[in-house]
Amino acid sequence: TFSKISLAHSGSKPNFLQEIRNSLPTPISQIPILQSLTETYQALYEKDLKKVNLKINGKSYSAIRRIEIKLANLLQEIIVGNEEVDIAGLIKSLNSRNWVELGLPYLDSSGNVCPFCQKETIDDELKEQFNKFFDESYKRKVAEIEVLKQSYKQIAESFIQEITSIQNVFNPDNLVSNIILTLNQLFISSIEIIDDKLSHTNERRSIVSINSTKRELSEIIKAIKDNNQLY
Repeated sequence: TFSKISLAHSGSKPNFLQEIRNSLPTPISQIPILQSLTETYQALYEKDLKKVNLKINGKSYSAIRRIEIKLANLLQEIIVGNEEVDIAGLIKSLNSRNWVELGLPYLDSSGNVCPFCQKETIDDELKEQFNKFFDESYKRKVAEIEVLKQSYKQIAESFIQEITSIQNVFNPDNLVSNIILTLNQLFISSIEIIDDKLSHTNERRSIVSINSTKRELSEIIKAIKDNNQLY
């Protein structure tokens, strides 16, 4: 029963009936069903309604999407070194590009000793071959992916924190906590895929876009709006 509602003429059945007739919409089909009336009553009288002053940050969402678009192009690009260099064929045949690249920083301090086999096999000509293979175009694209990864990670973490703040005050039917779990998994997976691309630049990779959570995020926006309208 709707015991907490105070109605006009509730002590007089004829007057109360007339009041109901005057309030009925036309056509009758527009009258809310009992379930809808019950849910509205519970929201207004039985739940501890609080106004939610927080909302999904559209700017953060858009920033993540812009980074995703830039990353998508680079992740799909086959990034290789200068294949016109003599040593390129050997590196390619051994599939050792990442292994060689990781060892390059040690060449300056190891003299003519190979940082891989510890034998005196390194000379200036070989160093020059390595530097030409990993040319400026290659280095620039790898650096761009790294910068985008850091920006993506930073904004993603901030976006999660913003939604967690909403969860702390508003989480009907675990709507907000569920999207936090989904986003965390999405962002972690994306970072792992980007790292894998940095290790295998000659292979294509792709990440799942935050756009895949658009429906769930829209539901939270609507739930906040409905809550504040009832408040």
